[in-house]
Amino acid sequence: MADKIFMIGVTDKEGSLNRKYSDGILSLLSTQPPFVDDYTIEIHYRLPGENLHKSLNKALTGDEYEGFIVLLDCLEGSVCNPNVMFEFGAIYYLNKPFVVISSHSSDYFPFDVNDLRIIDIPVEITEYIISCHKENENKRINMQSYFYTGTEHIKERTRIDSFLCNVHQQYLTVLDKKRNEIAEIIDYRNIMQGINEIKKLISNTAEYIDGEGPAFNALQEAVSHAESSLRTSRFANESIVKEESIEEQKSFMKSLYKISDKLGGKFERIICNNHPVKWNDIYNILFFGGNGAKVYVRKHDYSIHFEIVVIDEKIAFIHFYQADREKKGGKSGKEVEKIKSTLKIQGSSICQKMANIFDRLHHRDFLNTPPVDPSRTLLGIPVQDSEWREECAEYGCFVVGKDIPAYSEYSNNPERRKGIIKMFKDAFLNWNIGDNDKIIMAAGISLVEGSDRFLEEMKENNRLNNKEFNDARKLYEENQG
Repeated sequence: MADKIFMIGVTDKEGSLNRKYSDGILSLLSTQPPFVDDYTIEIHYRLPGENLHKSLNKALTGDEYEGFIVLLDCLEGSVCNPNVMFEFGAIYYLNKPFVVISSHSSDYFPFDVNDLRIIDIPVEITEYIISCHKENENKRINMQSYFYTGTEHIKERTRIDSFLCNVHQQYLTVLDKKRNEIAEIIDYRNIMQGINEIKKLISNTAEYIDGEGPAFNALQEAVSHAESSLRTSRFANESIVKEESIEEQKSFMKSLYKISDKLGGKFERIICNNHPVKWNDIYNILFFGGNGAKVYVRKHDYSIHFEIVVIDEKIAFIHFYQADREKKGGKSGKEVEKIKSTLKIQGSSICQKMANIFDRLHHRDFLNTPPVDPSRTLLGIPVQDSEWREECAEYGCFVVGKDIPAYSEYSNNPERRKGIIKMFKDAFLNWNIGDNDKIIMAAGISLVEGSDRFLEEMKENNRLNNKEFNDARKLYEENQG
């Protein structure tokens, strides 16, 4: 089956000189060698279908036609027909071959067209079309019968054959060039795909870190260079730092506060409400960090046994715990989780996946921007959709707003402290908080405030029953200092 070429030419009304011009050139190209043996040429106004605009758009943008021939000019009225120029512009960047023909010189066309090679149509053709039109507007032009019968037009036939060969040769030249370009693009894409796969293998590196102190040192170094985003978690049941690594942990937290202030809303920390001392951590991030930083609080029952930190979606840390029992007076005490080993991962492809894992922990629709459906694992969020209220979307997360003064190292910041503690208390009163979480949170707020006055108030207001009050007070007293 012959390849199809789409011809663009001025449409105008049936019987007009411009329509005869397009018809005559189409007749010449499609009834004489060399085009007739290899191609089927179709012009836009003869396309089937009632909707010319739709069929034209399909022809210009689809894969039905291998290339294009553009009859750029008119014989009547303005040389440049707006429709033709528009359609020519549409195909210019299609990466398909096209040939431009015209009976006018390039001087008649806009500057962004006249640097193209435009193949001249012999004057004999245009003169014949014009004369036919003057004789009879309804006469159909037959280029073959005029130029290719008898011997009277031998000279004209020579020039016309030269024109046809020129169009055909130019079309083949452009076609070969485009095919080579496409082949190079495909080859280039294959090469780049291979390179990218190799880069992923090379760039996604992992480093093993043993112990808490070295882990915090590596964290502090990486966090201090965060530029665009920082995600950190704290799920361990309480302080995971032993005596030998306390300084390293302090340095890490200082870097965390500084970067929190720098990144604002791009800093996110998830903390599990499984021990009252965690509320000091929540408070410190909010107090020393920047306004806009987000601290998500997970319910007591939804702790996990590893930590995750993702920096700029390029570096990630995964900390793994080991449960140890504290020794007091030669006896084993309570079990405490500490960092046993850490995996430091570098590489954007895998770290972006780690960032997605982190985001799933605090929102179910984490792919939306911004996410609006918080995870049912967050503090205060109802487990059942039937308990859902619109205001619940604001639960489970603490953010210091612009209404609270920013932290200043030259002040004791009483208003900032007061505003953050009020946020905690309001959450305790308004959020949907279960029994265990209520006890831990009440004790944690009291630890932050430095007194058990809040516990007494909650008991008096029937927010804590006797058992909850006694359990919370016990936790508070065990963890003072």
